[in-house]
Amino acid sequence: MKAALALIRILVVVHAVVADTSTTPFDDFFPEERDALRQLRDVVNSTANLHHNWTGPPCFQDQSQWVGITCSNWHVTHLVLEGINLTGSLPPAFLQNITFLTILSFKGNSLYGTLPNLTNLAYLQVVRLAHNSFSGSIPSEYAELPKLTKFELQGNNIDGPIPPFDQQTLTDFNVSYNRLEGPIPKTSILQSFPDSSYEHNSGLCGTPLRIPCPVSPPLPVPSPGAQPGKKESLQVWNIVLIAAAAALIPFSVMLVFLCYYRRVQGKITQAEQEPESRGIGRVPVSWSTRLSIIKDVAKGLSFLHQFLASHKVPHANLKSSNVLIQRIDQNQYRSKLTEFGFLPLLPSRKSSELLAIQKSPEFGQGKKLTHKADVYCFGIVLLEVITGKIPGGLSDEGEHHDLSNWVRMVVQSDWSTDILDMEIVAAKDGYEEMLRLTELALECTDTAPERRPKMCQVLRRIEELEKTSHDQQRES
Repeated sequence: MKAALALIRILVVVHAVVADTSTTPFDDFFPEERDALRQLRDVVNSTANLHHNWTGPPCFQDQSQWVGITCSNWHVTHLVLEGINLTGSLPPAFLQNITFLTILSFKGNSLYGTLPNLTNLAYLQVVRLAHNSFSGSIPSEYAELPKLTKFELQGNNIDGPIPPFDQQTLTDFNVSYNRLEGPIPKTSILQSFPDSSYEHNSGLCGTPLRIPCPVSPPLPVPSPGAQPGKKESLQVWNIVLIAAAAALIPFSVMLVFLCYYRRVQGKITQAEQEPESRGIGRVPVSWSTRLSIIKDVAKGLSFLHQFLASHKVPHANLKSSNVLIQRIDQNQYRSKLTEFGFLPLLPSRKSSELLAIQKSPEFGQGKKLTHKADVYCFGIVLLEVITGKIPGGLSDEGEHHDLSNWVRMVVQSDWSTDILDMEIVAAKDGYEEMLRLTELALECTDTAPERRPKMCQVLRRIEELEKTSHDQQRES
């Protein structure tokens, strides 16, 4: 009898141990990891049918039955969902509770929105987010992942600068085919990768790419006799010399979209003022050429906003006569910006009236100037390209009107060809694209700076418009 009781006690203990080990799964001990993955499951769609597959604990007996999940020591360590047509936007911080994650891959899907937050992932080694539709900038914390070995972000819509990755563990790095801007950080790691890791980004410059970065003009050095805190005046002739030096750039043609109108119902044409410009035998600038030129201007200004980010208004003097054109061949041109970076050299706001930003509403109202003043000036140049008019041209009543206000007034009445350059209307080329560009120009010249888009956003929209235009030309 005693032996039987002892045997029963042993069986009870064994059963208790077995029962205890059966409660070790993830959903009892690490529910935060399960809940984090469920957040992802509930907001995306895919051909893998995660709603059906991702049920129960992700890790059971140190293994996982969940698609794309690998476990170790009862923790989720791999999240790999590649090429399964994942669509949707990732939950903002769902990964922060999967702290033992070492491999993260969403490669080859259709995910959009901002990149995932990788804070707290101290063990993360591999990040593959390539070939999706992610947008926004690369979070700075990515450059602080201590064990990162592979980082693949190519084929997205990422803009902004590259953070200064300098992890000595990093062996693979690819951010090509995005919309990144600014100089490539001069960390030893980033400089060690080939140019193919960075190519096909609209605004990147520096090594290893063979694209030089623009040089910021030096700030004036106070003379030894200057009193502390007292600003010295910069003589007008000094400004003239600086401007003249900037103008001596070896480009063949200066972009002058300053056109006048014929004196019909109060309008005059450039043909009357400058017969050689719009007379017989003159070849009009095609729509595709204009679009290419304006894209280059947007690209240059977007780059300045990134490279001279500390300047209140990086260019401050953008107008059509400060854009230079280099002719590459019969149908291809390259435009360059000049006379930028003067604002820090000027001693007072009064002297800044010499610059193009004086046309912006915030300048006239005495408000704080920001990068958005440049955006306003770009919008005016864009309107010049579209309409063929100059700011302050004559209205039907002979009164001076702001160009953006005139276009806005016409647009509110009706989408009329009256706002478009007659050369483009006559050529029947790019009409729809011009109307879309007009909408963009009006956004850029909004009286409220905070409602104007950033230059990187402006560039993206122009590039998308150019791509659409090229696709339509190939189909026709």
